[in-house]
Amino acid sequence: MTEIIIEELTNMGLNLQDIRGQGYDNGSNMKGDKARVQSRIKNLNSRAFYVPCSKLTLKPLSATRWESRIEALKPLRFQIGEVYNALLSIYENQDIDNLIRDESSGLLNCIKQFKFLCSIVVWYKILNCINPISKLMQTKDFDQASALDLLKNCKKFFKDLRSDKSFNESLIAAGELAAEIDIEANFESTIPRHRIRRKKNIFPYESRDKPIEDPKEKYKI
Repeated sequence: MTEIIIEELTNMGLNLQDIRGQGYDNGSNMKGDKARVQSRIKNLNSRAFYVPCSKLTLKPLSATRWESRIEALKPLRFQIGEVYNALLSIYENQDIDNLIRDESSGLLNCIKQFKFLCSIVVWYKILNCINPISKLMQTKDFDQASALDLLKNCKKFFKDLRSDKSFNESLIAAGELAAEIDIEANFESTIPRHRIRRKKNIFPYESRDKPIEDPKEKYKI
């Protein structure tokens, strides 16, 4: 199995030394720490640390690009607590390389931002809207009428996505993710590194644009 994984990485043009983690199901031939897949790969690259994935589902290598993005985002959308705990356990493990622990700390800092959680919710909605159209239009003889219906629905989706109702729904969903990792569901007010550059008025009747100071409104726009 180790040889198959390495061969597939080579076929995809990926360098084994660039790996910073491994995740498999709980099969003993995969997760074992002696002469098993994760152990053999770690012997080849000490930074390929193992993270157990009890709910991992293997997907065909031929998955479409959009579907692959959805699958990559799904753990953050629906298993944020498990992802957070895994990163935290890596950060707190003194036996792990400091560079890896620093990377885990940076990821934890991102996850703990409420605006990041909101972006996860919104982005997942967008991908779920685009994915059916993408899959349909990649078929050999797709039905144009069905494609047009999906495109119309997608157009309506993006229009509704900018509404106050949709925004508030996303805030509620993001709030549930925030509660799962025990952070406050509010937008952080941060001090910008540089002053906001004001737009120069060309005509005398133009008024100055006031910078948006409310973090929530700034994110919404």
